[in-house]
Amino acid sequence: MSESIIPKLSDLVGGELNEFGQLPREEHIVKSLAQPEAAGALTLGRINNVSKARMRHQFANVLALEIPHIQEALRELQKENPKVYLEKVMELAEFSLPRLKSVEIDVSANAESAKNMSLADLQRALTDDTAVVSVQ
Repeated sequence: MSESIIPKLSDLVGGELNEFGQLPREEHIVKSLAQPEAAGALTLGRINNVSKARMRHQFANVLALEIPHIQEALRELQKENPKVYLEKVMELAEFSLPRLKSVEIDVSANAESAKNMSLADLQRALTDDTAVVSVQ
């Protein structure tokens, strides 16, 4: 009976399955860089993606250790300067909340019915390139 592979999030140098899928071993990357034309060599784009995934994972680990300190610093800032506290919380929120976009649609040709447009009508207007004036 074969053993099941338990994913290890911290094992980014091995060939085990983890949150990024199957990452190549370090030797595979080194050989691919030395002989990019060899059969089975990783492309530079793939190596770059693996490197980015490793860096993001390591940074996330460091940041996870800092969360208690960040929370304490924010509590102190809230007491000392509530306005700056709110500004910093809003800055941090940009990393986790999706950004809203405003869209301007030209309905001047049909201004009276624009007030009564259904959601489906608005969605159709958004997909019609001639109706969209700007996206910010």
